[in-house]
Amino acid sequence: LPAPAPADVLARLQQAVAERRAVEIEYYSFGRDETGVRLVEPWEVFNAEGQWYLRGHCQAAGGERLFRVDRVRHAALRHERFPAPKAPPDRRTFHPDPSGPTVVLDLAPEGRWIAGQYPNEGVVEQPGGSLRVTLAVGPRAWLERLLLRAGPSATMVEGDGDVGPAAARRVLARYRESGGTE
Repeated sequence: LPAPAPADVLARLQQAVAERRAVEIEYYSFGRDETGVRLVEPWEVFNAEGQWYLRGHCQAAGGERLFRVDRVRHAALRHERFPAPKAPPDRRTFHPDPSGPTVVLDLAPEGRWIAGQYPNEGVVEQPGGSLRVTLAVGPRAWLERLLLRAGPSATMVEGDGDVGPAAARRVLARYRESGGTE
């Protein structure tokens, strides 16, 4: 089943696609860990890998962008209309920056999902069912979240080895500040 997305937001986005109307969204960018307002010409709303996505032309970015619908906090239809896109939709959900950094991770068997879910530059089987994978990665915040999600099943072999531990320290500090205990 798809991850929950606000029903009113999903309906508004689907309406915007059907009517070829621009939509203004308030969006939480996971990769940058910030919220902002975007004006989007929405091309399609689709489900992939258990998530709802909006693909369209983002005015602020000046090009095609992919937005997870569960991270859209508000969507407002605009009067502006736009033509249908000329190119067929690209349903990949992650596009690493070709000029961005590359990391090498050793993945324990329970972390093999990373090699299957993200485009990679090579996978080598290791003893004991683990994998060594070379990934082109997004912004540092994206890599931090990936490593936090993977937990002990991913070990950085090449790249900034402090990314995961630094992210874990920051999360733990926020947890402590909120009154949590270890």
